[in-house]
Amino acid sequence: MGHRKKNAGRDFLNVKIPAWMGDVDKLAAGADLKPDRLRIVLHQFFLCWLMVAKSPNRKKLHLYHDGYFPVSSNILRQVATDRYFEYVALMLRLGLIEKKSGQEGGANYSPGYHSQMYRFLLPDTAGAKIKFRDETVTDYRTIKSVLKKRDRYVLDDYEDSRRLKLLPIHETLKRFVLSTIIDMDIVADIEKELNPGFATDAYAELDMLHLAAICSGDIGWHVVDSFGERYHNHIINIKKEFRPAIRFKGYEGEKLVSIDISSSQPFFLSQITSGKLFETLLHEFTPLSSLIDELSKQPDYRHYRGLCESGTFNRFLSAMRDIDPDVAKIEFFKAVIYSKKKVGPGDVAMRNEFRRFFPGVYKFIMAVKRLNENDLPALKNIIIETKGKYRVGNNSHKILPCLLQRAESRMIQNIAARMVSEGLGPFLVIHDAFLVLPDHVDRTIEVINEAFNALDITPPTLKLKSD
Repeated sequence: MGHRKKNAGRDFLNVKIPAWMGDVDKLAAGADLKPDRLRIVLHQFFLCWLMVAKSPNRKKLHLYHDGYFPVSSNILRQVATDRYFEYVALMLRLGLIEKKSGQEGGANYSPGYHSQMYRFLLPDTAGAKIKFRDETVTDYRTIKSVLKKRDRYVLDDYEDSRRLKLLPIHETLKRFVLSTIIDMDIVADIEKELNPGFATDAYAELDMLHLAAICSGDIGWHVVDSFGERYHNHIINIKKEFRPAIRFKGYEGEKLVSIDISSSQPFFLSQITSGKLFETLLHEFTPLSSLIDELSKQPDYRHYRGLCESGTFNRFLSAMRDIDPDVAKIEFFKAVIYSKKKVGPGDVAMRNEFRRFFPGVYKFIMAVKRLNENDLPALKNIIIETKGKYRVGNNSHKILPCLLQRAESRMIQNIAARMVSEGLGPFLVIHDAFLVLPDHVDRTIEVINEAFNALDITPPTLKLKSD
């Protein structure tokens, strides 16, 4: 929390607090509280607000309407001692924040977060907007508690029902992520192009605040999800538009080059008839062998496979539906890959058109969605939906997305391990793309092709872009 710097041998942290807040030293002294602890609590509220405002998980945003955001009392206790509630009480008395009440007037908690809900209260002046200003924390004990909290809640990885322990290759990728820097001057130039009025628009500055928090170490995570076994970190959530600002320490002057697998998950669906792919990467899905054997005999499957190998599948979807390729891609995943057996009226057109051009492929997809935990026992925890000890639903529609994500992530791990062994680091992995140094582009492409050839798979079409 906060940006740690050194000045004449003394540590201090830069933090952000609401711009409309009065003099922190005077306000804290009047309440017999420590000013730096108050600054840290204010900064923690800023981070909680920012994480909701920039949340990549739009499905949960309905929980945070009217400007409310969850704040963990456990974290507040870590950074502000057991007296944290006194700092929060001061903020409430000052009218800086408001606590959300439940239907009966008690505390309102965020589901799954064990956190109370708060929101900032703006001053009653025309045109008031949420803005923040920089202040400095110098108290040694406060800084120590902040860094201890960061290690416990931000940098540590752990294993639970939704997360897997980091493998050695993930630890290496984590080390590469931690060696990145973000050039905030480049970020500012990009922000000006995207939002010409960003200097006066607080919400247009969200990207700036988010990236600055990453730079300071306030935002950071390294986890592998158990569903698709994808490695997630804070760099992945940076908007594509801002990737040109990412650099590696020691290579600050070199723009990274993105090497992206074209139509990655549709491509892996087109390659599932490869025996080596299942033997090497997808052993838990071997019960699908009879369905896959039937798929391989379908004429439309060969057409589908050719489109994916040539990197033209998304363009075909676009022409098929007469819509923008990016929109067509989203529709395809929503209506065909990720959908349940029944789709909504808005997705019927894509589903029907895909079924018309690729009846054999569609038949295979629907057959997979009719399987259960008896057919695929290794996926029991994914297929069976439970509430407590009771079964409440069937998630067979998740089998195919799980297969495709695991095929993609395991292949990417395979390639990444080859790249590390060849000394092609540092590099970043963003799902199906590699961000590499310019001098490593040609050899990285060769390594990718070699990895696919080793599984008797035609290498995919690659898209290159200088980030």
